[in-house]
Amino acid sequence: MSASPVADEADLVAELQSLGFSVNSVYDFVSTSAGYAAAYPILVRHLRILHHPRIREGITRALTVKDGGPTVIAALFAEFESETDPILKWTFANALKTAMPYRDRKRHPEIQDTFGRGARS
Repeated sequence: MSASPVADEADLVAELQSLGFSVNSVYDFVSTSAGYAAAYPILVRHLRILHHPRIREGITRALTVKDGGPTVIAALFAEFESETDPILKWTFANALKTAMPYRDRKRHPEIQDTFGRGARS
């Protein structure tokens, strides 16, 4: 991918700002205590769009939430299943450990297997 991460996320940031979020990057949602559930649909949609790996990681980390519900969980799991980059696959496994309840996650041992291997390239 030729675009820089900053250029690549410009449309995403603009959409988030149009909802009233004062962000300059998707990473502004990572490790914040401020609520941003209204941004989840945009983040899920952008998760399915081809983005620079750094932005894709930021979107995934922003969706590493307990209150995302079925839509967030389904999107994370679909991307986890199709991801071929081992580092991003681990990032999805980590997100699912937070977002997906254990009772559901235990039916997918591949999540724990990937998480347990770590983010190896």
